[in-house]
Amino acid sequence: MEKDKLDFEKNIQVISAQNLEELFYFQKSVRDLYIVGAGTTKEHLSNSHKGIKSILFTRTITDLCQIEKKERYIDIGSASSLAQILELGEKIIPKVFYDALKSIANPFIKNLATIGGNICYTKKRLTLFSPLLALEAGLEFKASASDTLYIPISKFHEVPKGYFLSKIRIPIEDWDISIFKKLGPQETINAFSAFFTFLAQIEKAVVVDVRIAFCGNISFRHKELENKLLGIRLPLSSKFKNELILEAEKLYDLSFEEYQENNTISKTTDALLKQQYLNLLSFSLDYLS
Repeated sequence: MEKDKLDFEKNIQVISAQNLEELFYFQKSVRDLYIVGAGTTKEHLSNSHKGIKSILFTRTITDLCQIEKKERYIDIGSASSLAQILELGEKIIPKVFYDALKSIANPFIKNLATIGGNICYTKKRLTLFSPLLALEAGLEFKASASDTLYIPISKFHEVPKGYFLSKIRIPIEDWDISIFKKLGPQETINAFSAFFTFLAQIEKAVVVDVRIAFCGNISFRHKELENKLLGIRLPLSSKFKNELILEAEKLYDLSFEEYQENNTISKTTDALLKQQYLNLLSFSLDYLS
């Protein structure tokens, strides 16, 4: 257990914990402690939390780097690196999640960046949020060894005060159609970055489950849209597909209005992202036509 002083942008105290016991200790004893994965998203540290005095990186805590595969789900420790998860292979983790991991940055960053850091960046939703939202992942937060909180990723907005993300549970299901698409620059994130996920299960030419997630500045998964597809016999008619696209546009506009209440995004950016979302939705629906 040690404390070091480093000049990280400002005079921020960097604290090192070797295990969960030390992490729990520092969480209780250090006021306004800021916990991150590996700190690869520098903007998150310098802009989003300008008042932080102490920071603790979880990447060195072995307990938070464990991955456990079960029959119906996989549990991934929040400090697991993206490269570590990728090594499991496409046969172990869901395809859309695997494709999302592959699309992130370069091998160097993949070796450092953690799944927890990608999820908990709240200025905008990053690469992994879209597939995890579609897969209905669950998030486990801890304040102490005996104080654990579980939150569905669909209900997650920010890390609860006094807690840290400890584990991500990803359900394992068979999907007949699995599509993940990344919009914007390939190895960085900007205002035009967004992430689209489409999943569908089909039995005897009938849609039995479908999930559509779009994440970036604006993030949503519209159950109303998904419900319109449930029970539909394939192939989709052109008329039904066009009606669905129009409904998707209305729902997108509602999400944009809600987002603009507390944030600002240019009309140009919004128009571009909306058109790309509708294009990707149309592309995905073609698999059902």
